[in-house]
Amino acid sequence: MQKWIKRFALYGVGTLADAPRPGTPRTHGDDKITEIIRLTTMTEPPDSSTHWSTNTMAAALHGGEDMANLWPKASHG
Repeated sequence: MQKWIKRFALYGVGTLADAPRPGTPRTHGDDKITEIIRLTTMTEPPDSSTHWSTNTMAAALHGGEDMANLWPKASHG
């Protein structure tokens, strides 16, 4: 909270939007993350499992996805 108060005091209301974050830029856009959330919450795995696993989700997304790293980001924003 202090970060936002300081930013407002120094630069005004226009700077209260989230600032760019340090580190490696995202490799997946909002569309991909939205698709993962949609598949997870609105469909069932094709193998009749009770829930999606990282492997079944990666296969549904045509493979090659690093679901172990991507899925937590999708579910937590």
